[in-house]
Order: sequence, then structure tokens, then C-alpha cells
Amino acid sequence: DDKIIAWAAVSTHEGVTEKLGIVGVFVSPEYRDKGVAHQALDALLGCLSEIKEDNNRPDYLHYNSGLERLFRPVIESHGFKDIYHK
Repeated sequence: DDKIIAWAAVSTHEGVTEKLGIVGVFVSPEYRDKGVAHQALDALLGCLSEIKEDNNRPDYLHYNSGLERLFRPVIESHGFKDIYHK
């Protein structure tokens, strides 16, 4: 079956002093609670962490409040700092 069950994305923005990325993940309801979001986020941030810092690699990754348990460990494991919207 060829269908998209999940996606993860980062949009990068350069601020005055720091580079910021906004992280998003979606998983189809029938695939939730199976580790799919973690796998998608881990793969995406693994690629993002390989970008040289002088390019468009963000320093901080932002996400919505309530998702700290999913996002924070993966973000920190790839060397980024997390911030979230309360």
C-alpha cells in the first residue's frame, strides 16, 4: 500500500542573533503510539545536524507546547536547543 503515513518538517528562519527552526510532525491516526513520529523526527534531525553551522543550520528548534516528551529528547540528542510555545 503506497500511502504517506507520516511526515516531519523543519522550516528555518534567521533571526537577529540566532538561527531558528520550526519543527512539525504528523502521523496518521492508525499509526500513532507506534514510534513512527519519533522515527520520522530522528531521521529528519539526523540529516539537519549534518549541515555545516555556517550554512542554514538552526541553533534552536521550536515546537508547540505539550509535545516536550516527544520533541525534546530527539532535539537534544542531535545537538540542538529546544524552545516551545506555551
